[in-house]
Order: sequence, then structure tokens, then C-alpha cells
Amino acid sequence: MGYWEYWRSVRRRALHESLQAVRWDNWERVLMAFCPLIAAALMAWYFLGDATGGIVRLCGTIGATAVLGVVFFGVRMLTVPAKMHEELSQIVTTTTAAATDPVPDWPINDLFHHIDPLVVDGAWEKVGLEVMDRLATGQLMAWGRLVDEEPTPLRPINRTYWEVAKWTYMFFTGDPDAPHTKTTWHVRDELEYKDVRVSKSQALRVFSRA
Repeated sequence: MGYWEYWRSVRRRALHESLQAVRWDNWERVLMAFCPLIAAALMAWYFLGDATGGIVRLCGTIGATAVLGVVFFGVRMLTVPAKMHEELSQIVTTTTAAATDPVPDWPINDLFHHIDPLVVDGAWEKVGLEVMDRLATGQLMAWGRLVDEEPTPLRPINRTYWEVAKWTYMFFTGDPDAPHTKTTWHVRDELEYKDVRVSKSQALRVFSRA
């Protein structure tokens, strides 16, 4: 946005807000404000033959409202730029936060191989515990699909689930329908997840040493 275009947008917004303040922002409000005064002037002219007082009141009301509108416009020309800057900052903050939110874009087996390229040679339990620690303490988020007869969408896996969960390590087989997790035997709700994923950017920060 160029310099003059910016100030035109400021002027338009200041004018709009000023008209709102004096209730001149649409024809319905203008008519509601002045029709009673016009009607009173006409009635005074009809019954008394003199509408001077009513016309004076009408003109005085219009003039006073116009003066207030000009004052409000001047004030808003000073305050609108700061308000627009704050709104833009909020939009940028919201957009940036949305862009940096963790997304499930990394299969769990890729994370295991990142931590230890030789994990399939026997170190999967050590790596599995390390990953489970990060998940249970909330340092890392995970998503998965509930093991069911029907296809289910990815869903965030609650941090507390990992306190009673175990890896099946079936994700190393490449079977897309094999469960990746199961809960310990004493847990009443035996939830199992397949297609477990993590956020790659988040995981690389957590396991930056790997």
C-alpha cells in the first residue's frame, strides 16, 4: 500500500466512524433524527402560521451535529492509524502462529530412524522409550488413527495416553493397517493407534542432537 493510498484508507475509515458517532452513517438514521423536527415545524406552520421556531431548531440540530461530526473526524484522523496498526499486528501474529502450529507431517518410523539410523538392528526399545518420554511430558505432539473397522481421521493423541501406552513397533513392517501403539494390560480403555505421526519441525527441535 502506497503512502497516498494509505492515507485515503485512513480518511475513509475516519469519515465512516465519525458518521457512525453522530448517527449519520445511513439514511434510516438520518430520517429518524430529523423527521420529528421537520414534522414539528410543519405542524407549527399549519396550526400557528409560524414555523420559525421549528426551522431554527432543525437548523441548529443539523449544524450542531455537523460540527460534532467534524470534531470526531479530526480526532479519528489521529487515532485511526494506531488502531489500524494494532489490527494489522494482530493479523500478522495470528497468521504467524497458524503457520508455525505443529502439523502431523512425519511418520513415526522416520523419527525413529532420525534418532538412530540403526534402530531396526535392535535399539528400538531404547529409542522408543526416549520418544515416549517426550510425548508423555508434552515436549512432542503426536497424531494417529484409531484402530477400527472403518477408516478414521487423524486425531491428536492426548499427552496422558502415553503414560499407559506401549509401542508395538509394527510401523517398521510398513503395514498401513498395523497398530503402532497399545495400552498396558491394566488399562480399561484399550485404545490402539495406527499411522502415528509427529510434527517434523517440532521433532527436529526436540531431538536436535540426533
